Amino acid sequence: MTFLLVDTSNLMHRTKHAIRASTEDKVGIGFHIILYSLLNCWKTFGARHAVFALEGRSWRREAYRDYKASRRIAQAQRSANDIAEDQAFDKAMCEFITFLNQKTNVTVLQSPGLEADDLIARWTQRFKDHNHVIISADSDFQQLISPRVKLYNGIKNETWTHEGVFDAKGKPILDKKTKKPITVDPEWFLFKKIMRGDASDNIMSAYPGIRETKLRAAFEDRHNKGFDWNAVMQHQWRDHLGQTHRVLDCYYRNLELIDLTAQPKEIIELADAVIDASIVKPKVNGVGVWFLQFAQLHGLDRLSKNPQQISEILNARYEDVNAC
Repeated sequence: MTFLLVDTSNLMHRTKHAIRASTEDKVGIGFHIILYSLLNCWKTFGARHAVFALEGRSWRREAYRDYKASRRIAQAQRSANDIAEDQAFDKAMCEFITFLNQKTNVTVLQSPGLEADDLIARWTQRFKDHNHVIISADSDFQQLISPRVKLYNGIKNETWTHEGVFDAKGKPILDKKTKKPITVDPEWFLFKKIMRGDASDNIMSAYPGIRETKLRAAFEDRHNKGFDWNAVMQHQWRDHLGQTHRVLDCYYRNLELIDLTAQPKEIIELADAVIDASIVKPKVNGVGVWFLQFAQLHGLDRLSKNPQQISEILNARYEDVNAC
């Protein structure tokens, strides 16, 4: 079985920042991107069930107080127009979530203590004998790519797989510098991100300013834990406050925050509980009619003219599979 795992808020909010249009048009475009991504992946990968993952408050803020601090500052500095637009998007998202929960047979994952990333990652681990297509514009999911996990960017219409990156026509996408097909190495991507940190989430680098060659040497030595590994991990540096940090300590801190397979035990248990509760859902009838009403309400004219395909996806129930 192939599952479609939708990073719902990510796609909506990327649309908000990437497109110049009225707020109403942005909301409509966001819904179009989500639903057309579903359509494309459903047909291309032979999917059988859609799972929508939603945001909650992140446990990472308790583990690392500066987590996404820059975003909170930006939130406080919004203009009146920005606030109005955010409120319109929040209202539309609430209506969409209500529609998914009450008027469709898709699975909806949400918890006050988990981010969508945690829920999507845990789903791929729970159902590791099945195939998964993650629909998101978030590059963090590259770390999960494997023969059974693909990443589809609905905004760029790109598919990231363990065999490479492909465009809408299935042709390999070339690296802009080397002019060669882009290769995908999830382990290297994750290691590099843990060491470099994540500016968008305000996660500090474990080794500020480290050269790529030195970083690669440590990565290649990660299993043996020899000279190259220790030369990097035992290095100490001082921050702007004069505090001394050891790279290895910062590495393990960042690993817990960034590695989507290394969450604390209680977070994994919470994700499992959310998944178990969400897949037990009473059957909803008349999904096609409910979708048509939703499409007309939000001006999804192209979709409302031919609602059968989307209705098929929204009507597909979770089938009992063996969770691992």
